[in-house]
Amino acid sequence: MTDANYYNYYFSSNEIKGSSQRLRARSELIYELIEPLLPLNAPVLELGVGKGLFAETCTTHGHPYHGVEDNSAQCHQLEADGFKVTCGRVPPVPLERGKFGLIYSSHLIEHLPGSHAVHELLTDCQRLLAPGGVLALVFPDIMSMGNHFWNVDYTHAWATTERRVSQVLADSGYSVRAVHKLRGHLRGGRKLLAAAGSRPIVLKAAHTIARNPEKRDIYYRGWLYLQREILLIAAPRSG
Repeated sequence: MTDANYYNYYFSSNEIKGSSQRLRARSELIYELIEPLLPLNAPVLELGVGKGLFAETCTTHGHPYHGVEDNSAQCHQLEADGFKVTCGRVPPVPLERGKFGLIYSSHLIEHLPGSHAVHELLTDCQRLLAPGGVLALVFPDIMSMGNHFWNVDYTHAWATTERRVSQVLADSGYSVRAVHKLRGHLRGGRKLLAAAGSRPIVLKAAHTIARNPEKRDIYYRGWLYLQREILLIAAPRSG
């Protein structure tokens, strides 16, 4: 799907004060977790570029970067920002050639229509991975979010958990190299506090305090930011 109107809600939604800084810090944290497994100066392919925060992080660290983005209006914006982007939908990856030390995707696979599409995408990624390259997937954990996994985004279609994604990676010819559990950009003790703040009773209390729908939406989006995400890093199985 390349309709410029598709998923414009995400790109046009109002930013919560300070969210850009937090999301950039989250991108940097994810990069730090992946970097030890990367070949030196590895070219990066990102599937589902979004607003370009991970693209910024990669280029800041000196990696050649190429992105694939479904939303055509956002593609034009990313190109205007100086990023190399191919506009298209996955699967398959709309690139005929290229070898990348990292193929990265954040909050993409849960939008695919089912396990067959996820398997097709992961299998296709292998032809674009350079020797020694890794695949890194970030996704929401339905075990943490419960029914909010479906409520937060009308385009969520495939339920993601560490176990389910590990299974489809195995069937697609990968071995998991590392697993990290994230809560936004938070680390250490602040991450533990976020786990407490992510409980449904906290959201219920916030909605009780809020007096209008706009404030409720802000509280909801802040609460969702504290929910657990999973980062799985995998490499093709040798032989």
